[in-house]
Amino acid sequence: AAPYRKGQVLHSVFAAAEYKDEPFDIYFLAKKDVVENEIYQVYSSQSRIGWCIPINALGSDLHDYADHSHFLKYAYKAIEGALRYPDDSNIYRATAEIDHSGQINFLNLFHPYTVILVICRNTVTLENPFIFEHCIPSLVKNGYQPLTTKNPSQICHVGIPPQGSRLRLNSAAVGIENFDVILSILTSVIAYEGNAVFRFFYIYQIFELLIESILKLEQEEVIENLYQSKADPAKSREILKNLKDMTSEQERLRLLVTKYSNCAAEAQEIRRSCQSLTTSLGLKSGNSFEEFFYPIRNFLVHRLREFPEESVSQLEDVVLHTIDYVSKILSKFNAKPAS
Repeated sequence: AAPYRKGQVLHSVFAAAEYKDEPFDIYFLAKKDVVENEIYQVYSSQSRIGWCIPINALGSDLHDYADHSHFLKYAYKAIEGALRYPDDSNIYRATAEIDHSGQINFLNLFHPYTVILVICRNTVTLENPFIFEHCIPSLVKNGYQPLTTKNPSQICHVGIPPQGSRLRLNSAAVGIENFDVILSILTSVIAYEGNAVFRFFYIYQIFELLIESILKLEQEEVIENLYQSKADPAKSREILKNLKDMTSEQERLRLLVTKYSNCAAEAQEIRRSCQSLTTSLGLKSGNSFEEFFYPIRNFLVHRLREFPEESVSQLEDVVLHTIDYVSKILSKFNAKPAS
């Protein structure tokens, strides 16, 4: 990145102080190797609800939005919110030194990987609500993590860069069982894990949690159906056979992406990535999710010692697109799908 001309944008930003009384919320994020030009307008559904601004962009005019009036409005709120943030104990702060003039540079208060998500409350509606925690999987797929007290330099996860100038957030569905555990896996474990095999095992734990929920839901449905068909032995046997099939992980993975999230049609990228790896490993693969994804899981569980070093980059690509696909599954998950 080019050297910063500190203060240029800050001066322009404070010309936007007319917005100081408008209601905004800020959220601290971290993104590995973020640069000042990675500025995105944030969209939820079809509505622009905010901006995602690297901390370095607030002290540089070497980016595309230095004179953008709408950006400056949000940049002002980002600086104001960062300086007024009430609790330093739950985010990572850099140790800023006072310079020869007795001043502290704003940028030196933060790690250079810090990013500020600024949301305008006036753009959030009951029909299009913004719940930060529910947007975390979508942020993670693009390489953003909630900023914690952990040093952002330790982040390993990079993510898939947003396309164009817009960062589109998909909110996870409400009521997903063990959602807090899923978020912890994404933000506290995978984010800081650099080994591709371990990253795959961790992301597969999210599928384990989801298909465990599916088993419970299917059992409830079986019990109800058995009660309704108690006078029909043939029908009861068929229902019990279906329950036996349900104990298969592959079957529950199939149900996850078809019946419970309806996103089988959105698996093109993860399919391409998985089939590339299964071909390299000499594994039989198919076109449905459970047919191209589960063989990789089985190979890593049962034949890890045979995994070739030259296939690590392919596995990393699989993990990247699996995180992307998990975000889609979570956003469309429905615990009560139509039969």
